[in-house]
Amino acid sequence: MVEVKSRDGSIIAVATNNFNVDDCSKYQIYIPNIIDLFASSIAIIPLQLLAYYISVAKGIDPDKPRNLAKSVTVE
Repeated sequence: MVEVKSRDGSIIAVATNNFNVDDCSKYQIYIPNIIDLFASSIAIIPLQLLAYYISVAKGIDPDKPRNLAKSVTVE
């Protein structure tokens, strides 16, 4: 993160309250303190919302291709 910041990159950090990422990143998203095994499952929620809102702000349709099956069904 320090290397990216030294090259004027914008960093969005996702971390628990146990870590201080304020000085290394421009933006911070804090998730609740939880067992490390489940932390990635909790971190996915704000990351997916971030991806959705960025695509909408850029004018990109997030539901492309339309009616894409979001799950696999096996018969």
